[in-house]
Amino acid sequence: RDQELTVLHLQQLGGIVFQFPERHFCGKTILEELRLGHPEIKSDRLTEALKEVGLENIPLDTSPHNLSGGQQRRLSLAVQLIRQPNLLLLDEPTAGLDWSMRRQLAKLLASLKQHWTLLVVSHDAGELLPIADRHWKIEQGHLREVKSEKTDS
Repeated sequence: RDQELTVLHLQQLGGIVFQFPERHFCGKTILEELRLGHPEIKSDRLTEALKEVGLENIPLDTSPHNLSGGQQRRLSLAVQLIRQPNLLLLDEPTAGLDWSMRRQLAKLLASLKQHWTLLVVSHDAGELLPIADRHWKIEQGHLREVKSEKTDS
């Protein structure tokens, strides 16, 4: 069925995690950061989102700015997951992370893709290609699908 997507529909359908999302934290605590714009969200949904990204053992009164870089990226994912978007857009999720954190984030994204639809944009897909179902390249202004070397068993 044809239906026009309004800005409101798009906001409800998708969540986006920008490159260096930690620069955009506004809450003084993890709890405030998670609840910003969503005061009605129940505690169990917050707990579930934190567990899904591996931050369930960090006190909610911790400042987001006191977290490690990898933990900050995980928090930014949790902020979007509490909204339960149909599509989660990630812009350069591994930018600025060391190799160990990049691998950990790739593992997390592999886990998240079991329950969420992810669209990841990256100049350096390295660790992310093995978990991608499909991938594309922009070459000379044209989007081109790159055939995977994976084989179906």
